Amino acid sequence: MFGAVLVSTAQAEAPQTFVKQLTLGDGRVVVISEGPGEPRSLGSFSVRLYSGASPQFPLDDFVGGQIYPRDGTIESVRLVDELPYLLQVEIRSAGSGGYRNDWQCGFVDNRVFCQPLPSAAVETD
Repeated sequence: MFGAVLVSTAQAEAPQTFVKQLTLGDGRVVVISEGPGEPRSLGSFSVRLYSGASPQFPLDDFVGGQIYPRDGTIESVRLVDELPYLLQVEIRSAGSGGYRNDWQCGFVDNRVFCQPLPSAAVETD
């Protein structure tokens, strides 16, 4: 007797991973994202910088980047200053209290530098 084996490939839908792309005033492009496959509540985030030399293909020319630890979910990324360009990565803890753990990122030539903001510098909701 021959039997058919039914194989299910259904998987639970993975949670959305935060990814944001910004174009700086000088044409360079920054991509901030949570680590692929990581839990939303902790892991890492990357800040990648591209030259933006080709507006049609802005991510074709990677020039620098860094990966940092993340304790929480990225809620937003915003440009807080120009010349020098500064971004703020807003992260909220998934644990009790939902505290903020924000980072500020800057760019020198084609190098990326990020540092956590002191808790006193983080505006709370």
